Amino acid sequence: MVIVDLIGGLGNQMFQYAFMVAYNEKHLLNARLNKQTFNEYKTWPYQLDIFNINAKFASETDIQKFNNAPHVPPLHHFSISALRHPRIISENDNMKYNPLYLRQVGNINFRGYFQTEMYFAKYRDKICRDFTLRIPLNTENLKMRDKICACNSVSLHVRRGDYVKLQHVHGLCSLDYYTRAIDYVAERVDAPHFFLFSDDPKWVQENLNIKHPSTVVDINTASRGYFDMELMRNCKHNIIANSSFSWWGAWLNTNKNKIVIAPNQWFADNKPNDIVPEQWIKF
Repeated sequence: MVIVDLIGGLGNQMFQYAFMVAYNEKHLLNARLNKQTFNEYKTWPYQLDIFNINAKFASETDIQKFNNAPHVPPLHHFSISALRHPRIISENDNMKYNPLYLRQVGNINFRGYFQTEMYFAKYRDKICRDFTLRIPLNTENLKMRDKICACNSVSLHVRRGDYVKLQHVHGLCSLDYYTRAIDYVAERVDAPHFFLFSDDPKWVQENLNIKHPSTVVDINTASRGYFDMELMRNCKHNIIANSSFSWWGAWLNTNKNKIVIAPNQWFADNKPNDIVPEQWIKF
């Protein structure tokens, strides 16, 4: 019995699902997702049902097996006792890649964000298929996608919203970051057209001065944010915020010649992490 807890918004849930896919593929198992964590933490709802994913879910009985399980670090060596008894393995606070997580076997409840492609890049094709939308784009979004596909499109994501109140945790990407990213892309892409995505489009319009063709994508409510991610993945290039949401928009982009620019500092405390893939540009 292996369970992976779900916690956080859509982007975080996608990381946890991708980690589970990698675990299943490695061990030829069917690990299960735990959706009941949303009832416990009362934060974001379960959102992966918008995708064509293939997942099993933990039952109440499955979850109860770990009620009194000890919290242990990932094991280097296994004993019969370790394999037999349930245990909880939580991701380290530094959120660095640790290959030991995928090597664990037995009765395990994984808890963490697992925010790095280093766990699952090997299974990219399957994950990209799983993260295709089950819900079709509506007419307005289809027109926007056509516009995106008809030019040298560059998605640019500005995350504000809850980040404004949580700057001590996440931080906000500066105007200097976006200016440098725009200039970098414009020097390397002919006639770029920037498509601006944000949970605060008014701030973007008032503060971002782009000297190139641009379109503010303001056609989806927060409850339909997954349409924005779908539009981002269809852009030829991506400028992301320190946000798992736009991270996935860029990662799912299938353009082999894509330029992806990400912030060098992902968290306010600048703690080391492996979130940004090596081939992406950091500013």
